[in-house]
Amino acid sequence: MTRLWETEMDGDLGTVELWVWKPDGGPLVVVSDEELVGIDPETGAEEWSLQAPRGEFCERSFEANDDGVGAVMYGSGSECLTLAAVDAYSGEMLWETELEKDHPGDRVNPGGEQESVVVGGDTISVAFGYRVVRVDAGRGEHLAPLRAPWGPECPEISWRHADTNTLAFGDCSEGGPEIAAFDTESGERLWVRESAFAGDPHGIRQLLPGPDVAVSADRAVYLFDETGEQTGWIPLTSGTYAPVVYDSTLIFRDARGVSAYDLRSGELLWEEVADTQSRKRVLGEDGPASIGITIQRGAPFGADVIGLGSGEVTVQFTWWDPRTGESTREEIQTWDSSAWGGASVVHEGVFYQGPLHEGLLTAYQFSD
Repeated sequence: MTRLWETEMDGDLGTVELWVWKPDGGPLVVVSDEELVGIDPETGAEEWSLQAPRGEFCERSFEANDDGVGAVMYGSGSECLTLAAVDAYSGEMLWETELEKDHPGDRVNPGGEQESVVVGGDTISVAFGYRVVRVDAGRGEHLAPLRAPWGPECPEISWRHADTNTLAFGDCSEGGPEIAAFDTESGERLWVRESAFAGDPHGIRQLLPGPDVAVSADRAVYLFDETGEQTGWIPLTSGTYAPVVYDSTLIFRDARGVSAYDLRSGELLWEEVADTQSRKRVLGEDGPASIGITIQRGAPFGADVIGLGSGEVTVQFTWWDPRTGESTREEIQTWDSSAWGGASVVHEGVFYQGPLHEGLLTAYQFSD
């Protein structure tokens, strides 16, 4: 790895999960709870910064759209109801809108089991308890709500959204529980299918990003084709964490090691059994290098701590072919252990590291 630059940031980067947006030809936008900062990716020089008009940023989209528009939410205390769009090129806040509660206890993503805000093309979608709110990304206009096929007499409809698809789960039809699928950007209803899986909405976790319809639950990821027919499932264990989605493949680490499955059929493509003492993380080249609910995107690779001592940590990075598991390259890096313990993010072949308890962001270029 080659150290590219180091720049000062406000706040403690060691206690937050870092996001970055990278619009085509624009700055690297570091997104944290305290501020958004546009940074020249070549030099690390700050181009712009943006703080929340009040409170702090409480939610953010994983990425900006093709026009460079990303979404954030902010608020004070326990309230997180103001949605805003940000031009990732200039740092300008394009618009903001206050989202209304359906009832006093209504709030954004109360279960914390899916990404609260997603950008699907020209549409921003925000998940509440039993609904999603859709807003035009360019104008800030509220779009017509998605209409589940079961009518107002079906009160408990569970929604899950991602950048490509949005699903509604209901158990109000005469035939049994059903799933309704919508295009996240256009709102078009794609299909409605009976599914026993929809009968337990509280057991449903996340809809995975990307074109493949895959829904994670307590012990499995359930897979559906473009007509709603279930095509397979992927077993999960309680130790599963930090999944990566790339090229119709789900790669994750659990107590056994690293596994990769096809997101259309559920076929096990490859697995790498890990030593019980292994500290390997599975990362994606477009996502935060930390454990959390965020499903990472980008080419998969592993980061394994292979040496500790004298305040230093040595990490071995291994890149895999997502479909075969073949190791395509490896790289070893040693640095101060406080740096490895902080928040970090990987994007387009660059590893951005925020050391514990220091307001610094350092960029390292992976070798070709």
